[in-house]
Amino acid sequence: MECAHGDICTVDTYDKSLNFLLLSLSFGQGRQFRNPILDTYSPDPAVLRFNGSYFMSLSSGNDRTITVLRSPILTDFRNADREVVFDAGSVGLKGLWAPEIHEVEGNIYIYFCLDDGDEAQHRIYVIKADDPNNPLGSYGAPIRMVPHLEDFAIDATVMKHGNGRMYLLWAGIKTGTSILISPLIDPVTVESSYVILRSPTAEWEQIGTPTVEGPFCFYNNSMTYLAFSVGSTWGPDYSMGLMSIPSNKDPMVPSNWWYGINGPIFSRNDDEGVYTTGHATFALSPDGTETWMIYHATNTTEDVINHRNARLEKIDWDESGPVFPRPHGYNSSMALLLSPCNLQSIWISNSVITPGCFNKTCKVAALSPEVRNRSFLLVSSAFTYVQALWIALNVIEWALAVVFSQCFQSPQWLVRSSHSMSSLFRPVYGISAKSKNMKSKNSENPELLSNSQTLMIENGLMRPSSTSGSFTLLPVTMKSMKKLVDIIDQVLSQYSCQKIQMPTITAAGLWKTSGRLDECGKEIMTVTDRHSKKLILSPTHEEAMCEILGDYPWSYRNLPMRLYQITSKFRDEMKPRFGLLRTREFIMKDLYSFDVDENAALETYEAINEAYKRIFDLIGVEYLKVEGTTGMIGGSLSHEYHLLANIGEDKLVTCNACNFAFNVEILNAVESSQEDSKSHDCPKCKSTNTKKHLGIEVGHTFLLGTKYTKSFKNVYLNAEGKSELMRMGCYGIGVTRLLAGVIEVLCVDNQIRWPAALAPYQIAIIPPKSGSKEEPIGKPLAEDLVRYSDVLFPNDVILDDRTELTIGKRLMDLKKLGIPYAIVFGKGVTESIPLIEVLNVNTGDLQKISATQSSQECPFVEELLQYLIDVAVMSFKTPLEVHQEITDYVIEREFHPQFYIVIVIAAWIDEVSAEVQTEVVPVCSVFQHLVHITYR
Repeated sequence: MECAHGDICTVDTYDKSLNFLLLSLSFGQGRQFRNPILDTYSPDPAVLRFNGSYFMSLSSGNDRTITVLRSPILTDFRNADREVVFDAGSVGLKGLWAPEIHEVEGNIYIYFCLDDGDEAQHRIYVIKADDPNNPLGSYGAPIRMVPHLEDFAIDATVMKHGNGRMYLLWAGIKTGTSILISPLIDPVTVESSYVILRSPTAEWEQIGTPTVEGPFCFYNNSMTYLAFSVGSTWGPDYSMGLMSIPSNKDPMVPSNWWYGINGPIFSRNDDEGVYTTGHATFALSPDGTETWMIYHATNTTEDVINHRNARLEKIDWDESGPVFPRPHGYNSSMALLLSPCNLQSIWISNSVITPGCFNKTCKVAALSPEVRNRSFLLVSSAFTYVQALWIALNVIEWALAVVFSQCFQSPQWLVRSSHSMSSLFRPVYGISAKSKNMKSKNSENPELLSNSQTLMIENGLMRPSSTSGSFTLLPVTMKSMKKLVDIIDQVLSQYSCQKIQMPTITAAGLWKTSGRLDECGKEIMTVTDRHSKKLILSPTHEEAMCEILGDYPWSYRNLPMRLYQITSKFRDEMKPRFGLLRTREFIMKDLYSFDVDENAALETYEAINEAYKRIFDLIGVEYLKVEGTTGMIGGSLSHEYHLLANIGEDKLVTCNACNFAFNVEILNAVESSQEDSKSHDCPKCKSTNTKKHLGIEVGHTFLLGTKYTKSFKNVYLNAEGKSELMRMGCYGIGVTRLLAGVIEVLCVDNQIRWPAALAPYQIAIIPPKSGSKEEPIGKPLAEDLVRYSDVLFPNDVILDDRTELTIGKRLMDLKKLGIPYAIVFGKGVTESIPLIEVLNVNTGDLQKISATQSSQECPFVEELLQYLIDVAVMSFKTPLEVHQEITDYVIEREFHPQFYIVIVIAAWIDEVSAEVQTEVVPVCSVFQHLVHITYR
């Protein structure tokens, strides 16, 4: 048998299964990612590779704090762990720029600059981590660097030169902003001597303002390379230059340096819309073979100072040194971090696979025939089709066989799945789809039916209560809702939003204070307690949130604040209709922001709208963002997010001339009451070339200004110690309405269709019908598959154990539920080479697979494979939340996400049998980290 690189590989037994494993190991090469690696405002990004993770330091909090982020992969910091490690306000300073994280002499340091409110007074400071192994932990007090020079000083970096000495480089004002260098006595102390290495004397260094700044050193082939930035930081022509020096030369002698070409080595790319390219740091791939540049850039030429975010480019090398690419725009894909095939050994118990570069002899311990046959039959069935599962089962069966072949004939300790169709609480009863309305119990008002309402009731996703406009959500809906809430939580956490829980009941007096008690009228649902006090079942919580802030002495250092909750809300609808689309009780995500002024509030408003885009993109359903009215909420700016559907109650218009989209409610009362047949002119460009739509509103954002904070006297102390009103924003997503909305717009032929991100289960395993000739073979295989699936894909695979029904009837039911994929153990299992059917329930595509077939032959393998990897690795969570008991083990050894599966298996075996010592040695040199595995 030949290995992947052409050499002969001998295997004592179990050869086909191991061959599947080795072929699977190459999966993931050729995957791609796109810039940026951090969507939010992230100027001057500095990255350090340390203890198997990548750490990024950024200025935050309106240049008042330092945030450190940790990610297992360099290509994506969106869902990274993050901690604020320093607040300039603690020492009475501000203007915190360009924090740069370094590992020096076994400790973690962050170099940065501060001022006292006057930018010309910027000076360099450094802080040291209290725990040298924890860059996200606490840090000591800041130490002033270069105290003997009372000059403007920014952008400090450490140079570890080949002569064994360390140097501090920074930018200071000498002849323009120049780069200076001074020897370091220790990581926090510099010698008094310094020299100017480079001043902005060339024309290309004087665009905007004569500036050379942002130095950073990287190393290769006995050379030290110094990258720097030139031009105006606030201009689109900000670019980069390069210097270098041999490692055996004294860097304090300027003539020892090669000063590079007379021009930038990295600059704006108008073809792909990339501007302000600069302030870079450099990091190596996990195996040390690749150099990657982390820098900031914008996709606009306007107000670039406020639109910079972190990007990534791969640096190639030739005989003359580094080769810089042109910067890639948002729509250009780049290859992931890849490395030469250099597998290290994978140890499990006392057996070992040592494939090296697939050119060494591979040996596996001989297995008993019983274990081998059972394992091979299972491995060569359904999971041959799905490559991620394919890897998993090969490794599982192999590991189980090796570890337990002498101890067990059957691993009875495996836990049976708790997810089965027979145990699922799902009361089903019919509603005529032809019915125009349905009367709720004890209600004289009919509720108009929608497709989503009909399908959710008929298929046991919810049940109507005796109160009109109120529904009980059943387990299937709750599973999908949890996935939606997880997406919302994950995205908002990346935008510094904190989750809270407020009471549903609020005092009517709060609404009277804001003036909304009379404005909202009968739409507010009220109750009166035994003390005759009027209370409100809140539809929103603006007043309650302002009450929480109260008269606490907030400082400008505490802002911005972004707080949200996901709770039940109430509205006294006159005519509840369309199920969850228009109810009296609903679940909503409501977020409230507080900022120092209108500009900061607008920045938050744009950031949350960016987060909304990310949330809806992750859900995977088409939506339309339009400008809307502020309505009963109030404020100066409002945007709505709609799903387009025929039953939508909002009239929307898109302009084909300028792409402006709006709700007709923003027009004046006369125009908004025009007949539907008459088109609406665009209020922005006055064009008549417009198109009308009907939409289901599922999200809304408001810029409120001081509408509420003025009423509740929510103030903060500014830098001068004077009181100012906070500026507020509020942002809602209708969680239950969104669930019903996606069903409404995606359903077909009276069948529910879910976007992949929200499907309650992704896979149903269907064993043979009870009493059939396939049952003796198919049932054990299906049960084994369920056991393993529970370990690899918890909560996302369900066993349809209603074996009294035919496979066909069970498939019809799955179609109605919208479960995307089914693995069917039907007639094919009785073949000499068992065949198992993998069905795409949504499209009807059916693939019969066997051990001899490659997953590449399956027409929809990529779609299913990607989702399965998502579920196995992330489940819309960060890596640190997946299999928490072994995460540190995984991160420390820099495993490619596919090998989370291997680690799960190893830890699982180790946990079950304390006598089995399981160790997995790193294989990161070939399996580099995938990017956008959750948020693509």
